[in-house]
Amino acid sequence: MDPFEVRMQFVSLLSRLNSSLPSIQKVALFAFKHTPRCSPDIWECLVEEGTQANLNARVNLLHLIDAILEKDSIVGSGTWSVLVERNLKEFVVDGVVGDTREGRINLMSAHQVLKSWKTRRLLDVDVLDEVLKQLDMKNKSLTINDTASCEPISLSLSRNDILRRIEDDRERHKRLRERIWVLPIPTSLFIIPTANSNPTWSNLSSIKPSPISPASPSEPPSSRIHKTNTSSSTLAPSTSGAAVQRGPEVPIDLEFEQTWARLNEEREFAELERNDVEGEGSSGHGEGKAEGRVRKKRKAEVDQVMEEENGTSRWLFDESELRAMRIEYERCFA
Repeated sequence: MDPFEVRMQFVSLLSRLNSSLPSIQKVALFAFKHTPRCSPDIWECLVEEGTQANLNARVNLLHLIDAILEKDSIVGSGTWSVLVERNLKEFVVDGVVGDTREGRINLMSAHQVLKSWKTRRLLDVDVLDEVLKQLDMKNKSLTINDTASCEPISLSLSRNDILRRIEDDRERHKRLRERIWVLPIPTSLFIIPTANSNPTWSNLSSIKPSPISPASPSEPPSSRIHKTNTSSSTLAPSTSGAAVQRGPEVPIDLEFEQTWARLNEEREFAELERNDVEGEGSSGHGEGKAEGRVRKKRKAEVDQVMEEENGTSRWLFDESELRAMRIEYERCFA
C-alpha cells in the first residue's frame, strides 16, 4: 500500500471516529501498523483534521494521539513522540482549542490530556510545560475577551449533543485516570537480558510467567529471596558486557521511589532529633549514655551479622509504621 492509499484510508477512518474506546483503538492500530513507512503522512492528516473538524471531533483526535503515543512508548521506537513534539503547539493550542470563544470548551480536555502525558512521561516534560503555559495564557485572554464583550457564546450544538459531550468527557477522564495506575506485565518490572547476552535465556523464554505475580506462590518468601539473590549473582558475569532491556517506567514506580525517599529522609531527621535530645542531657550522665550508645551499636552489629548468617533481613520501620502496617494487614486479610 503506497502513502497515497494510506492517507485516503486514514482520512476515511477519521471521518468515522467517535469517542468510544474500540473506535479509537481501531484507528490507532491502523496508524501504528503503517508507522515505519507513512508516519509523516499520517501525522499531516491528523494536523489538518485538527484544524478543520468540529469541537467534539478535535477532542477525539487528541485522545487518538494519546492511544498512539501509549503504543509507541510500549514498543520504544520513539517515532511518534518526535512527530508530536515537533507540532504539539500547532495541533493543541491552534487546532484543538483554537482562537474562538467556542474553543474554551476543549480547553479543559486538552489540559487533562497534556497533564496525563506529563505524568506518564510520554513526551518531553519541557515541551509539555511550554504548551501548558500557552494554554493558560489563551484561557486568560479568552476570559478577558468574554468579560469585555456582552454577547453570549452561540454554539451549534443541540441538547442531545451537549449531553453526549458531557458523558464522553466523563468517560475520557476516567480512562485517563485508569491509565495512570495500569501496572506493566511482570516481566517488564525486571531487567530482561537478550538472547545474545545469555545463551540459556533462549531456553527460558518459552516459559510464561504468572499474570498475577512473577514469583511462585508455593515457595516461602525467604526461599524466593535466596533464589533471586543466587540467580542474579550467577547471571551477573554473563550480562555485564552486553546490552540489556528494561521495562517501561511507570508512574506508580516513580511515586513509590519518591515515597520511599521521603520516608528515609523522615527517619534520618527523627534520628538526628533523638541524638540532639540525648546530647542535651546533663554532663554527669554523659559517660553512661556514651557507654549505652556503644552497647547499642555493638548489639546492632551482632544482630546484623546473625541476620546475614541466617539469610534474613530486617525492614527499617519504626513502631508507628509497623503498627499501621499490622492494622492494614488485619483489615485486608482477616
